[in-house]
Amino acid sequence: RALALQVRDLSSIPGRGRNLGQVSLLHTEFQVDFQCGAGVSPRPDIALHFNPRFSDGELIVCNSLQNQRWGSEERKQGIPLSRGTYFELIFHLRPYCFQVTGHQPHTHSHTQTRSHAHTLSHSH
Repeated sequence: RALALQVRDLSSIPGRGRNLGQVSLLHTEFQVDFQCGAGVSPRPDIALHFNPRFSDGELIVCNSLQNQRWGSEERKQGIPLSRGTYFELIFHLRPYCFQVTGHQPHTHSHTQTRSHAHTLSHSH
């Protein structure tokens, strides 16, 4: 199930965006994508794909999609989230990287400028 939220201009957010949620007991992962469009086909570029996985060695995977091709995955072992618990993620949109803070900080470099990312998508 996916929920997409259209944001007119992420540059109007003063350097960050927040995501507050609860990790479902039923799902093995979730993702938050900062997309460069809201279409489905062709799939829009994704400036940041943030994907905590609970069944794949408990890790966080970050990536970017550009021209229908995924870039190199950044994998960080250990998830500071537990199923059934509430969490807060703060996404800092920097000129050349996304910084994700919460219980455990993470930085992901990106090749697309944040001004191109105008759709926030969440799914589990």
